[in-house]
Order: sequence, then structure tokens, then C-alpha cells
Amino acid sequence: MFSTTYQGLDLHPGIKFTICILADLFDFSVGRMMLGIGTLGDVISALLLFVLWGPKGLFAIWEAFDVTEQFDGFV
Repeated sequence: MFSTTYQGLDLHPGIKFTICILADLFDFSVGRMMLGIGTLGDVISALLLFVLWGPKGLFAIWEAFDVTEQFDGFV
């Protein structure tokens, strides 16, 4: 029933991908409006990706350390 290594939710990859796209669009639009909100959104996104994809989703945490958060949202 339980595995020793977490591999993420057992959903169809297309559903996982759609959730990721929606989260990224939210971060791109709302997450860039106020300083600090984008960083919080990046951390929440990394946690969401971990839940969806397992440890591979933690690669998204690097965005929380991006100092150009206000500039790259509108590029």
C-alpha cells in the first residue's frame, strides 16, 4: 500500500500537466503584482509540484531564490 519512496499523486500525466500550467499562469499574473508575493507563490508552487510529481517537483524551488522576480514577470 505504501511505498518507501514518494512518487507523487497517482493522476494521469495530462491532468498533472494542466494543474501545473494553471498554477504557472496564476503565478505569472497575480504573483508578480506585489513584491514578496511572487516568492511565496514560488514556494507554494514547489510544494504543489512535489505533491504532484514527487521529489522531481522540488527542482522548482530554485525560482524562490530568483532576485529578478519583478522583472521576469512581464518579459
